[in-house]
Amino acid sequence: MNYSLRYVGISHKTASIGERQKFHISDNERDLWVKSIRSVYQDIRGLLLLVTCNRTEIYIESSMTSACEIRDFIIRNTIGSENNFSRSLFCTCEDTQETVRHLLEVSSGLSSTVLGDAEIIHQIKMAYGKSRSDGLQGSQLERCMQTVFKAHKRISNETAFRDGTTSVAFKALKLIANTFDRPSKDSLKILLMGAGDIVKQLLNYNNKFGFSSLYVANRTEQKAKELVQKFGGYLYDWERVLANDFEDFDAIVTAVSNRPDLVQNVSKRSRKMLLLDLAVPGNIDRRLSELPHVTYYDLDSIAKVLKENHENRMKSIEQVVNIIEQELQDYESWLNDTPIRNFLALYKGEVDCWVNDYIQRKGTDLSPEDARLVTNRIVRRSFKQQGKKLPEQEMELIIEEHI
Repeated sequence: MNYSLRYVGISHKTASIGERQKFHISDNERDLWVKSIRSVYQDIRGLLLLVTCNRTEIYIESSMTSACEIRDFIIRNTIGSENNFSRSLFCTCEDTQETVRHLLEVSSGLSSTVLGDAEIIHQIKMAYGKSRSDGLQGSQLERCMQTVFKAHKRISNETAFRDGTTSVAFKALKLIANTFDRPSKDSLKILLMGAGDIVKQLLNYNNKFGFSSLYVANRTEQKAKELVQKFGGYLYDWERVLANDFEDFDAIVTAVSNRPDLVQNVSKRSRKMLLLDLAVPGNIDRRLSELPHVTYYDLDSIAKVLKENHENRMKSIEQVVNIIEQELQDYESWLNDTPIRNFLALYKGEVDCWVNDYIQRKGTDLSPEDARLVTNRIVRRSFKQQGKKLPEQEMELIIEEHI
């Protein structure tokens, strides 16, 4: 029975965030979705469910079930019935090589909203770990993942594609981590001001940095509460922001719209303080940068670094594409050899029986270890001859070499 690797997905390239949210699969729902798909489509032997903030994709290794069937199953069980508009939000692929190519482009960061996104490979590793736990790695999917991880390693080692970051939020957290000593990370007190996309990204990226004392302040307290409930952290009263009560904070990150010079005073203490102004117009009075204990960055200074990182990544795209093509060719060679491997698996048993029968008929003094060596030599020679069975006369010559 012939199996193919296929995928269906909805992403930032095909749908708005509101449309994607309708089909988002949470961690709590994952197992139920996988169980439902397996129960309906029993020919599926490999399944990878990849869910990020920008995409929901399902990769299947199946003999009959198509990606379009999985797409319709998702739509039907999410909004009740399929329709052409909902179908148009999804991409599908029924071809193994093109599916592998797509996952290579996703895993490399070529398809990310942030070019060269370094987080996606970790999300793929976690998704594949769950597939393996469920016994749903499949042979083609397993080989595909090996290809993905090898390509990722080559891109990291051979190109500048992953050097630096192109995300303002990620860079802000990186600056905090680099400004303060590592041992103080758990004790750092950080204030995030605002509740828009940048603050959401800061809270989301903090999974990688692990700052444990994050405070969120916003003019509309309910929005700040929702962020704290979703990502963790603590609320900080907006009235205290207006009073510029920042005495205990080591770092302040501002991203509040239409509030110029919101921060005009900070602690006069001697210990180090970091101010990151990510708003336009700026929230922090620039004169604070003149204080000896204050380190200050605004969007322009951060953007300069990000621009350099982005330019380096753009220069590396051709190298990344070449690596993907090379790894895809290796996968295709492996895939083309599958019929030979299947034949050899059966042929090895046949050869083993023939060798043992020959030993008994001829009364040959051949140890079990030598018998295994003979079997393996015959199978390897068959592989070199593109899966052709060896004549008995040739096999007898191999046995005689071991007597």
